[in-house]
Amino acid sequence: METAETEPWKEDFVRLIEQSTLGKNLAERAYALKDAHLPPRIFRYRRDTDFSRNDLQNETLWLCSPDDYNDPFDCMTRISPNRVEAALVRGLIRRFFMIQFWLTELDPLPSRFEPLIGESSESYIRRVVASYRDFVPGPPPVFDSALPRLTADLPHFAGEAKQKATMFRRLTKACSFTERNDSILMWSHYAENHQGFCVEYDLSTIPEGHTFRRTLHPVIYSDMLYDSTPLVEKWIEGPQGTFNPFFPLLSFIHKAKEWSYEREWRLLFVSPEPEPNHAWSAPTPSRVFVGARMGELAKERIKMFVTQKPIEIHQMRMSDDSFVLRSERVY
Repeated sequence: METAETEPWKEDFVRLIEQSTLGKNLAERAYALKDAHLPPRIFRYRRDTDFSRNDLQNETLWLCSPDDYNDPFDCMTRISPNRVEAALVRGLIRRFFMIQFWLTELDPLPSRFEPLIGESSESYIRRVVASYRDFVPGPPPVFDSALPRLTADLPHFAGEAKQKATMFRRLTKACSFTERNDSILMWSHYAENHQGFCVEYDLSTIPEGHTFRRTLHPVIYSDMLYDSTPLVEKWIEGPQGTFNPFFPLLSFIHKAKEWSYEREWRLLFVSPEPEPNHAWSAPTPSRVFVGARMGELAKERIKMFVTQKPIEIHQMRMSDDSFVLRSERVY
């Protein structure tokens, strides 16, 4: 895994998620590690619009598809078609032997069994069959009749497997936060050139196990797209106990290192079926920071929206002697 300025605990978090399977669930250890390193507060920059003010008043967050993000690489993954195709061959043949000999389970080949350079699909299929014959009882099954169909259908199966592996992008809804409320760049990009506002959520007041804390994930900044190939291979090839139900998460938390200044945390939900972007109930914000260029009328609107709520309002101000934003409480 190539990373840029990745904290060691984040690498441990990724490793635990990668190694978690139905047979060996390490996810709870990963989430305990993540929970121990949550920042005390996270922030969300907003433009000053009716939509964002309604979110503030109703204490909601907008969950949207990664397809709507400004970075087209966001939540993308890389998958090797050749390795997926080889895993399909091994998985299909393994299941063939299980059915043929009434086996409840059959371990995959003991070591990676890849096609030779330039080897045809038919030749590779025959080699896999020959290798599996050493692990099953009885005479060799009649496999030749299935060989032409399997060879012809293999590209279709490989494309379908990759499509299923990437479909989680369409099922995912996300909301982004940052550890910083004083980023000049983020105020410029996400808060309408410092005319918007920034909402703070105090994680120290939210109990462990709360959905908001549980679904927050650190973003890891990398030079390369996350490679899901090894996890997809296990998903395809089996056995069932080696399936990693968390593998789609890993592509959602890797992002190009150019974005590392954002120090992002990401709220992630994966639904069983595609659904539209929608609002989600969130904890009450602790503070709202209004931009250095926000007008007085806009500030009064923000104040009106947080009246009767335990939310402080702070004004961002430009430093007189350095490229720094500071804040002071005004309500």
